[in-house]
Amino acid sequence: MKEYLSNRISQLANRLGLPDKELQEIDSRNYIELLQKLGAKTWCERDRVFQQPETNTLSTIAPGAQIVIISQLYHEEFFVLVQVRNNGEKDEKQKEIGFPGGASNLWRYEDKIEIEHPVITAYREFYEEIGHRLEYEPVSFLNYTCTTNHYVGYPDTYAPSMYYYVEVSPEDMRRYAVGKGSSEGKIMVIPIKKLREYNWFPNAQESFEILLSQYGK
Repeated sequence: MKEYLSNRISQLANRLGLPDKELQEIDSRNYIELLQKLGAKTWCERDRVFQQPETNTLSTIAPGAQIVIISQLYHEEFFVLVQVRNNGEKDEKQKEIGFPGGASNLWRYEDKIEIEHPVITAYREFYEEIGHRLEYEPVSFLNYTCTTNHYVGYPDTYAPSMYYYVEVSPEDMRRYAVGKGSSEGKIMVIPIKKLREYNWFPNAQESFEILLSQYGK
């Protein structure tokens, strides 16, 4: 299954009721800026629930998406871009690796509220965490998971999550590898066949296994 970001952005804009003349100008590079310029508001519902005293002890559902970036680099070997999560471990080898991604945002325009499609989430989170726009369409479906996250200081979060993947050029992979990263963790590029040398973020374990079966030989 393949997903086109541009198609999902158009659908979101239509559901929000954007004026037809504005829809002609919207694309995958400017939709966030254009929606906000028109007065649309966006937020993460999980964060909103956690930040309100009257709801911050309640469990919440936070659908989201992750993006897996793959490239064939040295000696025709496949590499994957991962995020080294800040999980409190001082030893770098004990830290968990996962993928750029996060919870889907809600969007409000005038009196309408819509949740963004997971593929929009995947592209948006990549930009926020890597500092570069992912200019590849389409991406392909890799995996779907649904887990319960137990974060210290937060109620349980039930997290259904889509995993997408795309193969990029060696030049783009090298450019992404020196991205800014985020507070959630630094960025690293590693050989897929060596994935078992690292600790995997629990939610991403099935996706790592799929990568090993498809690219780890």
